Amino acid sequence: MLSHFAYSKVMPGVHLYRLELDFKRKGYEVSRQTISDWLILMAERYLSPVAEEMFREFQQQERVHIDETPLHRPERIL
Repeated sequence: MLSHFAYSKVMPGVHLYRLELDFKRKGYEVSRQTISDWLILMAERYLSPVAEEMFREFQQQERVHIDETPLHRPERIL
């Protein structure tokens, strides 16, 4: 469920209130505050340590090669 919330929030850019309504239609009561809290907790627990380790490794390198290809979001279907 967390990965669904994270993906929906980032890739297609679904607002939390729409996620809340979608789950309510399916019979689940999950408030947008709860979804927000879960996303923050997930980022703190799982993404921050990865980002910190990447930063430490980058600091040790003379050069860092990155892919600067822009991310294009798919068109939204309303």
